[in-house]
Amino acid sequence: MVVIAIVGILTVIALPNFANQSSKAKMTEAKTLASAALKQAAGAFAESGAAGVKQWGSSQCPSNTRYFQFTCNGAAGTLPIVTAIGSTEGGDLKGQFLQASVDLDTQNSGFGQIKMCGTMPGLGRCSPGG
Repeated sequence: MVVIAIVGILTVIALPNFANQSSKAKMTEAKTLASAALKQAAGAFAESGAAGVKQWGSSQCPSNTRYFQFTCNGAAGTLPIVTAIGSTEGGDLKGQFLQASVDLDTQNSGFGQIKMCGTMPGLGRCSPGG
């Protein structure tokens, strides 16, 4: 009986930590796929300029996964954006989003830096205009 009580107490302590680690792993999937897509956009920009980024937005977006739905927007030409939204299987990330962008305007000081924001845990809120 004592063993069962100890196992029960340990389970109560460990379960929230497990759920938190599960969400972090799911978020890593979204961050990795968004980052890879933006690196492809930067390559398209290097090869074809803004026209390459616009084409990237319609053809190189990550495929939807079990936990996230992805959309890409390259219409601005020098500011490609990838958005990942938690799907119904995303658990506590359902409906939350991550927005990632990379500034490809060579005149800006943030050129080439990938920025991420959104409503997922650990991300800052997105400011208007990217």
